Order: sequence, then structure tokens, then C-alpha cells
Amino acid sequence: MSRLGNSDIITLEAAETIVALQAVKIDANGKAALADDTTGELADGIAQRSASTGDVVEVVIFGRTKAIAGDAIVPGTDSLLMVETGTARLIPWANGGGTEYSVARVIYNQNATSYADGDEIEVIFTGASQFA
Repeated sequence: MSRLGNSDIITLEAAETIVALQAVKIDANGKAALADDTTGELADGIAQRSASTGDVVEVVIFGRTKAIAGDAIVPGTDSLLMVETGTARLIPWANGGGTEYSVARVIYNQNATSYADGDEIEVIFTGASQFA
């Protein structure tokens, strides 16, 4: 598992193929599906391992975890993160009219002061918060 520290985790059946550390949502059938339909989409958690359709997958729904960056993330500029369309990775939050939800806060340290697209990042997953 990729989680860090004391995080709240639930176990769900995968509704589709999920890659470890992608953002997921709970679909209408109570299964884990990628949160990749819209930039800033609501996300219910971060998948902790890869899963195929029908497999069981652990999902951090609150707390510290790793995730995958979908763009450059820079300290002093980017703190809040949202979900990227098409990839279910985390990107810097931007208010594009009040419909983009931040879902996590990035954790920087002296050894990791910036991140690039595709990097594993440490975050605190908080669930969706909408800003207007």
C-alpha cells in the first residue's frame, strides 16, 4: 500500500481499470470509478493500488497519502490540488468560475520542493471543497 500515516481507508470494488494513486469517486453502484470526467471533479479518495474491473481496491478517503501529479507543482505558488480531466491525477487548483473542487493539499519538504507531471507526490486528501 502507498498510504502514509494514519489515514481513513475504505475498500471498494473497482468499476473499471484503476492505476495506483489515481483519484477515484464512488459511482452510483457504490464502486470505485476514476474521477476523470471534468477538471476539478469531485473525488472521494485516492486508490492505493492498481485494480482491474471487479477487483477490490483500498481507497484513502481522508488523510495523508501519495498521489500522482498531473502537472508541475511549485511551492509558494501551488498548495491546493484538484483532479485533472482524463488522467485522474492531481494538478494545481484554479478557480475557473466556482465549479472546480480542491481535493487535497500538497506536502512539501526539503527533499521534494517541486514536482513534475507524473511524479509521486505526498498529499493530505481532504475531500472536495468548492471555492467561489
